[in-house]
Amino acid sequence: LTLQHLFSPTVINNTRVGVTRTVAGNNLDCCVNVPALADLSLGYIPGQPLGAFNVGGLPNGKFGGIGSDGMNIFAYTAPQFYNDLSWNRGSHSIRAGFAFERVQDNMEQQNRLNGLWSFGSIKDLLTVNPNQFSFDVPGTDGRRGQRQSIIAGYIQDDFRLRSNLTINMGVRYEMTTVLNEANGKIANLRNLTDPKVSLGSPYFMNPTFKNFAPRVGFAWDPFKDGKTSIRGGVGLFDIMPLPYVFVSLLPRSTPYYVQ
Repeated sequence: LTLQHLFSPTVINNTRVGVTRTVAGNNLDCCVNVPALADLSLGYIPGQPLGAFNVGGLPNGKFGGIGSDGMNIFAYTAPQFYNDLSWNRGSHSIRAGFAFERVQDNMEQQNRLNGLWSFGSIKDLLTVNPNQFSFDVPGTDGRRGQRQSIIAGYIQDDFRLRSNLTINMGVRYEMTTVLNEANGKIANLRNLTDPKVSLGSPYFMNPTFKNFAPRVGFAWDPFKDGKTSIRGGVGLFDIMPLPYVFVSLLPRSTPYYVQ
């Protein structure tokens, strides 16, 4: 939804609001009509259907029964607000703006509910010689609700220094709040030498407070005939530590998650 307002012929304001909503998952069992794959008597773990087995040397590698890929479900919602102001005054064309986005990223990341037998080769599989068995301990919790806010602002001036030369100068500031979990299920090592994990916030020290990103550029018409334009510019850009970075880290950490 966009609202544009003209304060005057030289001052224009644009306000935008919106929301992004995405739901995804890779735990989908489709088109399976083999009763044995859901037979609880064939499960590795009591009360669970047939698990998975991983065989080294095969192109697909991993096979299994119903639900053997775990509970990888993701629901991402992000309401957003933007405001941009344009102001033309003499030789200056000034733009300034503000942005806010709230990230609500919910996920279910249990991994091996039905268990996984690993075999190093086809021979090991045929001779029933596994090298590892792994599973999510019953009662483990892989459900997390990541929460974070993104805040940004900018100002830029396109200054027509001469009739054939325009200088672009600007700066952008963009930061995020420290990632939080909706129910406080955060556990990490504050220092690599810690003998045990620390529970609760903060998940990390915020590295984004100093994210000032200057930009400068130019546009030059060397022959003053409007047929040739030489442009250049340089800027500093930041990548935010957003929830996707922690998609396998936050939900799979002891003591909430045990495999």
